[in-house]
Amino acid sequence: MSLSERMGIHEEISGAYERVFSPGEIRSLLYFQGAVESIVLGKNEEHLRKFYSIDNAYEAINMLLFDDIGCEQARLWEEKRKIDEGILDNMPEILEVYCGLYSAICKYTYLIQKGSTYTYRDDRYYTYIHMNLHGFNESFLSSTLNPEKGEDPFQKKDKLTFLEFQAPMGAEWVNVNEVLGEKSKYPEEKEILFSPFQNVELKEMEMTEKEKTILGNNYTLPHGKYLVLVKKSEISPMALTRNEREKIQSLKKLVLNPKSIENAKTVWRQIRKNEYDLCNIKYYLEWKKNLQLYIRKCYSAIKWDILNLKGRQTVFEYNLEEKIKEADRKRNRYEKQMLIFHIAEILVGIAAGICLAMDMMELYSGKLKVPAIILFGVLFISAGISRALSVSEKLQQNTDIFLRYDELREKWKYEKLKDTDMLDQYTERMIETSILNNQYCRQYTDNAVKYKENWEEKMRKMSEIDK
Repeated sequence: MSLSERMGIHEEISGAYERVFSPGEIRSLLYFQGAVESIVLGKNEEHLRKFYSIDNAYEAINMLLFDDIGCEQARLWEEKRKIDEGILDNMPEILEVYCGLYSAICKYTYLIQKGSTYTYRDDRYYTYIHMNLHGFNESFLSSTLNPEKGEDPFQKKDKLTFLEFQAPMGAEWVNVNEVLGEKSKYPEEKEILFSPFQNVELKEMEMTEKEKTILGNNYTLPHGKYLVLVKKSEISPMALTRNEREKIQSLKKLVLNPKSIENAKTVWRQIRKNEYDLCNIKYYLEWKKNLQLYIRKCYSAIKWDILNLKGRQTVFEYNLEEKIKEADRKRNRYEKQMLIFHIAEILVGIAAGICLAMDMMELYSGKLKVPAIILFGVLFISAGISRALSVSEKLQQNTDIFLRYDELREKWKYEKLKDTDMLDQYTERMIETSILNNQYCRQYTDNAVKYKENWEEKMRKMSEIDK
């Protein structure tokens, strides 16, 4: 595996995704990353101000995805993490964040991702135990493309364990910095976020001498180091039938039950004090189980949408907009070039004509004949350069292609029946326009070559005449 592959560098990815990812997906990524200062709320969302001010929400989001209370014990008791239980007062919004995160990951994986990645993460031994036990990761896993390790607040974890992830193309992850751009809170981290519920295989690795000296929570030495081979996701795409929709709604009611939410906050407080009530714990675990089942079903529906019509439509619209921008950019460039050549030819032609006319009137005693000849020469050279560069042909080409793409966009915008068959037709028309664009390029290239050959032939004949 090359260094570029290990670091997850894909040059063909542009990074301009504003038309691919929804505002909700961007918000979810920002919230999970803790970049709350970049989150903009609408006028009707002021009641969510406190919720979207929590800069370590990822801790609660991940805690709720584990099937026991081990993660809560590690974060709340062992590591004394300050996790605001008030986040649970906005469970409907948390559910939106869960869906927004997975939708963003699916879009990146299936619509943008071009290759494999190799990343690094400082974690708890608890995470390794659970992945090894279940054969899949239960939570979101934030990792970095940066292999260098130094003093890091993310290392203050119970039984610090180093993980390295090797994920092939098709594994579900998103390059957070690539999507968020300048809004990213940790651009230096080069963050890669893995989705939950992916099958994994773990292999023990040897720690480096430097890693052996890095201290975790309570200044303890690291527990170990493991390679995580990311496999296929456990989430299968599922069409949202009426029956499945009803199941999801039933689960959602259980998750949003006020008594269950208050019990969850009680359990968190008990764990902070290392005091437990088995009844509360049992009730809490049942509630988490329903939450996880709800999330799995939502994720199946999200994946179905992205892999089918919704995802294909997003890609089509994004590609069409990019093609329109490119054709318009080229059209404007060649229009300016043609205008410059045209103005230059007019000015030089007028100057040459004046010189010739004044010479014919025998003004300045024939001194203007040579300048007139030189100016006419410049005129012919300018026309030759313009023709050699195929400026007019390129302007015509890109104007035609721009108008074709723009027409396609307008027709799709007002298309009433946007089903799979209709999308296939529009995609085919976009491809046909791209092929036509290539044919135009081939045509004016051939013309340019012929013009050059004819010019060289004329120069050869003139040389023979001179001899």
